[in-house]
Amino acid sequence: MCDCWAVEVQILIDGQPYPLPAGTDPEELRRRVAQAVFRCEVEQLHLADGRTMLVNWRSVRLVEIRQAGGASAPTRDRQPAAPATIPPPPPASGPNKDDLS
Repeated sequence: MCDCWAVEVQILIDGQPYPLPAGTDPEELRRRVAQAVFRCEVEQLHLADGRTMLVNWRSVRLVEIRQAGGASAPTRDRQPAAPATIPPPPPASGPNKDDLS
């Protein structure tokens, strides 16, 4: 039986939770993810159940890292990392399909 959901840290990618192995350092993970998002990299994540997955950060809209017990709230000494959001692409330029004149 998998003890996957009794983990300390999970990453939510576009609302989908992925439990991470016990002992995952949430601050180090936040730093790594922020760097990967900034560089639009593809990164391999190791999951609590032993599987690995590749994440194309260019296609991700929202990332959140949670600790067990919902410890993603701010602490006295630090503010939580803002979710990494990517704005939608600008509208395509060119003739307007409604402008038939």
